[in-house]
Parts: sequence; C-alpha cells; structure tokens
Amino acid sequence: MSTDSLAHSTGLYKFQEEGLRLLTGILDARKAVSYLIDEKGKPVCYRAHGMPPSMHREYLNTYYKYDPLYPARFCGDDRDVVRMTDLVSCGERAEHPYFQEFTNPWGVRDMIEIFLRFDNRLTAGFSLLNLSSQPEIDKKYLEKVTRLYGFMQFSLEQSISSAR
Repeated sequence: MSTDSLAHSTGLYKFQEEGLRLLTGILDARKAVSYLIDEKGKPVCYRAHGMPPSMHREYLNTYYKYDPLYPARFCGDDRDVVRMTDLVSCGERAEHPYFQEFTNPWGVRDMIEIFLRFDNRLTAGFSLLNLSSQPEIDKKYLEKVTRLYGFMQFSLEQSISSAR
C-alpha cells in the first residue's frame, strides 16, 4: 500500500493535523510542517502551519536536496529528535546554500526534526522552525520536544494499528 493510500485509509491526515496543533500550541512553533514518508524516505503529503506557500514551494523545487534534515538521510538512523545546530556548525552554515539562500532569508535560525517510525520504518515527521524573532532553542525546549515525541510516536502507532 502506498503512503498516500495508507494516509487516506488510516486517518493519518487527521494525525498530522492534530500533531501540528499539539506541537505548535505547546511549543509556540510559529512555522511547522508535518509530512508522511514514502518507502524511499521521501516526504509526501505535507501539512504546513504558518508557512507561506512560496516558502514551501522554494523548498520543494530547489532546497530539499541541500537539507541536512531531509528524511531519506535518516532511514538507517535511529535518532528520533534531531536539532539542526547539532548537525551543522555555524561555520559550515556560512558557505552552505541551504542556509544562505533559503533559511536565512526566511528568518529561520534553527530547526528540530521529529522522526516517527512504524514497523522500524520512517513513516512520518514534523519540522519545527525556530525563527530569528523567537528565543533560541534551549535545553528545556528540547526536553519538551523529546517528551512530546513519545506521545506522537504512540499516537502514530495507534492511528495505523486501529485502521488495520
């Protein structure tokens, strides 16, 4: 079954919408994206919160291939919550097209990716964008994200299992 048909049959669209409301409400993420992940690690079935359509188009048309948090890069990885600044140093960002041409102009300072799995396969994800106008992500914020990850993972499993 394809990810798109799985989404329709299992109510994963509803899971995505409710997950976005939960995360953006509790974490004050002004821009966030939810997506499902196909068998090749490609994000599909996007749902966005607070993100201008032109920003999302730019990402999909050009910048996804430069994204250090692109889900396909994490298919064999067991990390569930990944912060951009833990992957890419400030020095590396100065020369990286993803930051210089995409995130910086949109006022994005940092990002956190939440990866969810079902049957040991990346199945869904959430991107939380930390804007330059917001406080920096701190340890307390990361702890909240990690606690919410557990609930999100449980909710995903329940959404898929109950439909089956």
